[in-house]
Amino acid sequence: MEADSVDPHDIYGRDAWICQLCRQEINPDVPWPDPRSATLDHIKPVTLGGEHTADNLQSAHWICNVRKGDVWGPGGESNSTPE
Repeated sequence: MEADSVDPHDIYGRDAWICQLCRQEINPDVPWPDPRSATLDHIKPVTLGGEHTADNLQSAHWICNVRKGDVWGPGGESNSTPE
């Protein structure tokens, strides 16, 4: 399995601080573990053979990432606004 050293802020910047699951803005000032805090989501989950590379990572709210779980693909099943 390939794994890159990835700076999360590079991914957030690339994605313009937009959650790639619900398409809503991510506020960089919201601290983890707030449900609306920023996380990195593996588009193809590591559990399904996905790699930890910039191409396989996308920005997501923590709650959107949790709701997506181990679904493969951008957007997964979470297309609603986070609470």
